[in-house]
Amino acid sequence: MQRTNSQEVLRAREAHLQALLLRALDGDSAAYKEFLFALGTHLRGFLRRRLPQHAGEIEDLLQEVLLAVHNARHTYRVEQPLTVWVQAIARYKLADYFRAVSYTHLRAHETRED
Repeated sequence: MQRTNSQEVLRAREAHLQALLLRALDGDSAAYKEFLFALGTHLRGFLRRRLPQHAGEIEDLLQEVLLAVHNARHTYRVEQPLTVWVQAIARYKLADYFRAVSYTHLRAHETRED
């Protein structure tokens, strides 16, 4: 039995996601639905690895990332790797999340001191 190279799996995922998005950008709504579902699966793992202590927040953050991808889809350039573009968007949303959590903790600490 031949083992699948993880780089091959990543390249295949990249090609599949990119093909779906390009079809979606050409007006294929079924491809867009499939793209969002597949991308959601990919991003869920990406977010779980970065938020192991905040598992309950992952689905909300996932929806924010998917919405940001939807709103920015016109900025995607076919010559760039799709997952790099998506992960950059996800990192911005993660930074927003961490700022909000930090602000909430800071405000809670200030309130206790008053």
